[in-house]
Amino acid sequence: MQLAFAQATRAEAKRMELAVDLLGLDDAEYAAFEYATDERAVNLMLRLGQPADGVLYRFPEGALDLVSLVPAEPSAALVFRWDDPVAFLGGVRDDMIRVDTTHFEGPLGEDIAAAEEALALRFDDLFAQLGAGFALVLPQPGPDGLLRPEQSYAVLPLADREGFRASLGRIAAAVTGAAPAERTVAGLPADSLMMPPLTVAYLEDRAVIGLAPAAIEAYAAWIEGDGPPMMEEPPQAAGLLYLDTGLLISSYPEPLPGTQLHLTLGRTDRDVRLTAREAGPPLSLGQAYKGYAAVMAAMLMPALSRARGEAGRAADRANLRNIGLALAMYRSEHDEHYPPGLYALVEKGYLHSPENLVSPGDPDPPRIGPQGSPCSYEYPGSLPADVPWDAAVAYTRRGVFADGRHVLFADGNVIFVPESQIASGWTGLGSLQETYNWLMERREEWPEDADPDRIADFYGMPRR
Repeated sequence: MQLAFAQATRAEAKRMELAVDLLGLDDAEYAAFEYATDERAVNLMLRLGQPADGVLYRFPEGALDLVSLVPAEPSAALVFRWDDPVAFLGGVRDDMIRVDTTHFEGPLGEDIAAAEEALALRFDDLFAQLGAGFALVLPQPGPDGLLRPEQSYAVLPLADREGFRASLGRIAAAVTGAAPAERTVAGLPADSLMMPPLTVAYLEDRAVIGLAPAAIEAYAAWIEGDGPPMMEEPPQAAGLLYLDTGLLISSYPEPLPGTQLHLTLGRTDRDVRLTAREAGPPLSLGQAYKGYAAVMAAMLMPALSRARGEAGRAADRANLRNIGLALAMYRSEHDEHYPPGLYALVEKGYLHSPENLVSPGDPDPPRIGPQGSPCSYEYPGSLPADVPWDAAVAYTRRGVFADGRHVLFADGNVIFVPESQIASGWTGLGSLQETYNWLMERREEWPEDADPDRIADFYGMPRR
């Protein structure tokens, strides 16, 4: 099958050529489109040639039974299945090396071999510890109607749980210089990674990987509650992308389900079929225009105002996450010690820009450090190296937002805490008060440059 890129620039045509080669489409015999109006579906069917290299050739035939790992009605989910992880993932690796060698004469194969030597780990051995695929899930919005990316999680079936855990520890130790911190989340054994900041919890036959422990706790509650899976009858497919447009686009102030889109990747013999199906009430173009016009007229101005506020909060949250990563890098190179101040992260190059210390909503941030860097974030100074994962280590200074502050925890997670909760003691998990109590119980372990008054002020406690 010959593909032509008539309107593409040279760079765009090159990228498409690489994608076609990597997928194996250059060996496909033909492609056909089918649009089924009644079923609201669009099909793309590819007839592959004889067995050859390419990612599409490596997907298995059969049902996508991994949807049983996903709770019913998420906001979005991506699920893939493979029969043999070594054959599939190792084959994809080989496809990437082949394409890199063909088009660039590049050193990708040598880089992979060097990485295996540095990690003292063969990737095929790691692949053999995996199960039959993976699932990536973004749950429904929370009670406040907002989708939070940190609540997303991945489910990874495992063939060798202990072997995978050991391999993960070996990789983390080689990358960060420290083994993952062992802990328990929702009664499950778990590991905390510093870079990237992830928590990995282990069930008997799978690993659950989350950006925040709360995501794993929610998944564990679903398992214990024996909730319904995403689909009772899995499609005949190797891959599924599920999107609920209502929950993804209109999740505030009240999350309402919308049109559901299903994109499946299926294999039958030499055929590959990509099917996009739409579930939901059909709308004519006129109906859609009237509906959107009414919504825009009613919500445009409040939405713009809210969007500005949300953009400021998103930037503030991103700043603290960058500070968390910079702290992790600083500690990995300073025997796990915390820096004396956030200014040190900028002066020593762990933060790329001083702007990472300034919140967009802060009109007059105070200045810190020898260079007088403006900073919108409070920090207690030097802390013990072994503070717990849920210890608060930085937050947005009071007054930047009228209703609360973003709080950075030792494991790199950032959450927004209402000011009323902070003022009332905020006795929940990882509270300022609990962190301070933990520190006071280990006063003899404080670094020599720790400032007791500064630490007390940061955690909102009386000076002693």
